[in-house]
Amino acid sequence: MKRTFSIFLLLAFILPLLLPGVGLAQNIDTLRQAQGADTCETAILHYTRRNTDYDGWGLHIWGPTAVAGITWTAPYQPTGQDDYGLIWEVPMSAGADLLNFIVHRGDEKDPGPDQVMSFPAVGCEIWLTQGKADQFLDAQSALDSLNVVITTPPPAGESQAILHYTRLNGDYDGWGLHIWGPTAVEGITWDNALQPAGQDDYGIYWIVDMQPTADSLNYIVHKGDQKDPGPDQTLSFGAKGREIWLIEGSAQQFASPGEALEARAAAKAGDITNKALAYWVSKNTIAWDVNLEASADVRLFYDPEGRITLGENGLEGGQSIPLIFSGKSLPPQIAIKFPHLQGLQTFRILDEYLDQVPEALRSQVVIAAQGPDGTPEGATALQIPGVLDDLYATAASEETLGVEFVDEIPTLRVWAPTAKSVKLLLYGNSTTSEAESIPMEFDATTGIWSVTGQADWKNQFYLYDVEVFIRQQGEFVHNLVTDPYSFSLNTNGTRSQIVDLNDPALLPENWDSTAKPELAAFTDIVLYELHL
Repeated sequence: MKRTFSIFLLLAFILPLLLPGVGLAQNIDTLRQAQGADTCETAILHYTRRNTDYDGWGLHIWGPTAVAGITWTAPYQPTGQDDYGLIWEVPMSAGADLLNFIVHRGDEKDPGPDQVMSFPAVGCEIWLTQGKADQFLDAQSALDSLNVVITTPPPAGESQAILHYTRLNGDYDGWGLHIWGPTAVEGITWDNALQPAGQDDYGIYWIVDMQPTADSLNYIVHKGDQKDPGPDQTLSFGAKGREIWLIEGSAQQFASPGEALEARAAAKAGDITNKALAYWVSKNTIAWDVNLEASADVRLFYDPEGRITLGENGLEGGQSIPLIFSGKSLPPQIAIKFPHLQGLQTFRILDEYLDQVPEALRSQVVIAAQGPDGTPEGATALQIPGVLDDLYATAASEETLGVEFVDEIPTLRVWAPTAKSVKLLLYGNSTTSEAESIPMEFDATTGIWSVTGQADWKNQFYLYDVEVFIRQQGEFVHNLVTDPYSFSLNTNGTRSQIVDLNDPALLPENWDSTAKPELAAFTDIVLYELHL
């Protein structure tokens, strides 16, 4: 009798798992009640999308699960669906207290970063909503958080403007529109933004009623004090029409959603020409203003020929140095120097690659990331004062820069650690156009370029021909510059002069024989010059 009753209970519990749509809610409730608070035998995740487009959405999982064979291209499939949305029931390993997961469709992640379901914190069952990282403990709380109905906007009328807005991760909560000028909308303040009129497959949109004679709309897309992209914006009806599409992080006003989405895809790949959002703060540490998953492949790319290019498929060209993700905390000694960079994601260069750093700094150099499947996740140029100081400052401070004479022989030194090459252009006088071009040698310890000349160089004039990569131009350029450590220059300062300050010929007349004046105060040595 006991055996028969036990088998009946077992069948009553298992059968609904085998038959789709049969007893799903009761079965989940049984699982939920049967599991402990700190560990879970099965994790249950519910997921809803505003327009119920569930085709292709799966769950990437890793950690202490009892599921094998899950890859990015072969995600864990839903085990059921109800009125709320998709359901995943994930068997866990014995004693598991967390589940790592990403809801995704191909390379589209919702909402984006890696997620962790901590069983002690949320239990064994959570409800997820489109565009949010929140983990709700019941379906009603999750649904209450949406408050957005997918609608199709009407065409813009003659007295209206329509602004569409899309964000990469679909996180639209709190975003509004600040408007001013000839609108027919009242009561809009910075703290009381115009709310979206609806949401469609592109994103959210606002319909703004305008005064009959209005020819433009002033606006700012913002969430509290966070503005996107920042400065005040103006929509000129004569130039752009009355309906535009906006993308996150850009002030560009697109005439169609197709154009906007193409630009958004390119923006996701990054910008290595106009933006330098990464900070190379020491020889082995880089901080980047980015939000990447720990599984991302992040690398430093450099090319001495400056041929690295960026397209929708990511970077092409150059050599790469792998970077190790090290969290969002700078080492204490670096944080003191760069307190404003605290909280940025940081990456480390392994010791075995440090010998490549001097060459990288003299090249085109960028940082880029891609997902586990090779999808571009961003790229940017780097700001490098920190690494230059770390590598060269101490050694360079012990050297004499500019012109130094030893036994009447001049040596010229200039600190240019990012230059690909430096040449000395030697002129016989201050006006001639003819110059002798002399290569200078680079010292990788100090970052200094130097050349030792001959005695007859004395009193001749010179410039430096510095070859350096300019990211805004996307190429190496030659800059002709005077010596920043010059002792003497020609008229108007167009050329430096090789002079020996110990040369008696440079002393003013009667310099040694003239008695020094008595000074009542040290400040009397100051010379005041008045210009009218």
